Amino acid sequence: MRPWSWPCPRSVGSCFQQGARAWSWCISNTCDYFPLGKYCLCMAAVRSLDHVTIVTEHVDETAAFFEDVLGLVNRPERRPDFGFGGAWLFVGDQAVVHLIHSEEDRGTPAGAFDHAAFSTDDFDGLVARIEELGLEHRVSAQPQTGLRQVFFREPNGVEIEITSPA
Repeated sequence: MRPWSWPCPRSVGSCFQQGARAWSWCISNTCDYFPLGKYCLCMAAVRSLDHVTIVTEHVDETAAFFEDVLGLVNRPERRPDFGFGGAWLFVGDQAVVHLIHSEEDRGTPAGAFDHAAFSTDDFDGLVARIEELGLEHRVSAQPQTGLRQVFFREPNGVEIEITSPA
């Protein structure tokens, strides 16, 4: 097992591992991280949800929907040339919705949720954990974005991407 050392914001002492989660003694009676009584869950291995990817036959219409309804901004100049059609929609400086044109996709039908991407500060540790669990995965680097990525599937078949700066 990989050692965990992330601190809980309301804990004393270091974390200990139980399965894939790390726990620590909590000093707060009202801790948000308080699922098991006096122990709280330490920080997760991922930092945040990075983006979601949706497959569509109508990239422009779908992008316009997210712009009109949610106020996202389509920035074609910020999307790398991946060799297939699509769009990236931004909140501030973060591309939070990725659209993929379905005719050029890997066979995923239009309207499908393609994958969820999480960002991490411990890319190598997460890849080691994925390998330790025996999960099929692929690692890639994207020179266009400066990111490292690992892709694998969760038990229901949904693809998960973990991303980190190279």
